[in-house]
Amino acid sequence: MTKMNYYQAASVSQAIDYLKQYRGQAMLLAGGTDIMVLMNQYEIPENTVFIDIEDIPELKQINFQNDGIHIGSMVTDSELMESELIKEKAAAKVTLSADKKIITSITIAAGACAPTIVRLKQLEQALTGQPADTNTVSRNVHLALKDISPITDMIGTKWYRKEMIRVFAERAVNGAIANAAKKEG
Repeated sequence: MTKMNYYQAASVSQAIDYLKQYRGQAMLLAGGTDIMVLMNQYEIPENTVFIDIEDIPELKQINFQNDGIHIGSMVTDSELMESELIKEKAAAKVTLSADKKIITSITIAAGACAPTIVRLKQLEQALTGQPADTNTVSRNVHLALKDISPITDMIGTKWYRKEMIRVFAERAVNGAIANAAKKEG
């Protein structure tokens, strides 16, 4: 069995110090799923140093700054979906007609479905000018899949990512419509 060296970093600066100290030998550990897969597929060198960054507080933060929303690398999917800041500021922005019945403009962004965050332009176009209700969103949400290019990797399959984008897009748009109706009311 391979002997492993393990350090738990308490801050980003400490993790960077460990990376510098063990240059060429270090692997970041952030949950461990990828490392376990690698250990099962390949032999990990004896001198490998694992640096655990999972519990670094600054990597678990979601905050809004002048240039946009900053999401720490250790924020989980469920924390992201439950974040009030994300619900308020991210994913979808909707403007409604004066009577709050029609979507006059909409912007929808999605992550983890392409190399970078993408706008779901086909869904945006389909919803603009349509009734601001859950049925309209439900009928059109499949268009979210036309603007994404997910891959299968160790984290999830292409099929799973497509399903999640569809679900998250529907939730985000319905939430943005509800928020716009409250703000404009």
